[in-house]
Amino acid sequence: MTRDRDQRIHADALRRHWRSNQARRFKRHAIILAGSIALGGLALPYLMLTPATMQATGTWYVARLKTWISSGTAADPGIMIGGGGERYEASARAVAAHPYYRRSVDTVIAFFIRGCWLGFVAWLSGLILLRGAMARRRDRMLRDRVIGGTIVTTETKLAKLTGSEAGGHALAIATVPMPMPPLFAVGEKGEAELVNYRVHGRFMIADRLFERGQLRMGAGRAAREVVIERVGRVRGRS
Repeated sequence: MTRDRDQRIHADALRRHWRSNQARRFKRHAIILAGSIALGGLALPYLMLTPATMQATGTWYVARLKTWISSGTAADPGIMIGGGGERYEASARAVAAHPYYRRSVDTVIAFFIRGCWLGFVAWLSGLILLRGAMARRRDRMLRDRVIGGTIVTTETKLAKLTGSEAGGHALAIATVPMPMPPLFAVGEKGEAELVNYRVHGRFMIADRLFERGQLRMGAGRAAREVVIERVGRVRGRS
């Protein structure tokens, strides 16, 4: 493969990885947002309202359900309600139409909406406050994942991303404790050309032959180079 195609494949892999990260981040924030809103909407009524109001709300919803089930018939279903320490049966239609139970439902709905807004504000505040911390955490995770000035992910994920388009001669990067350095073939005039290679055990298998090569890591004063030179010729088999 040519150097331009290698760069295109590498850039496409990075773009796909970036889009995948954005999608996962969006799903994660959507789940946290939904959980915060639901938690606020459910917790605030239970914390701020009396048990009698919550019980009256539940009774009203049960009465509404029984009334809906028996709609279209002449039957008047009954429902057990409590009052004064006693429980007795009353008409479900009468309970559903009673102002006391309706006011309890309206109060619970109002506190539920306030709780949802409170959960949304809590999620938004946490997102704003923790945005800088999450960015610093991502920077620390990618600090030693830099090859030739390009930030990449783990070697295994990068190989999977490029493998679908690059074919059988794609750049394969082994699982090693440190990023693999790029390999360059150096010409007679000193020009360098990027060469793909694979790692098999303790051996590096290059995709082409060259007289002189270099492994480069880092830049500036911290740059390190390993020179590879061909010292003999291999005789062909007859």
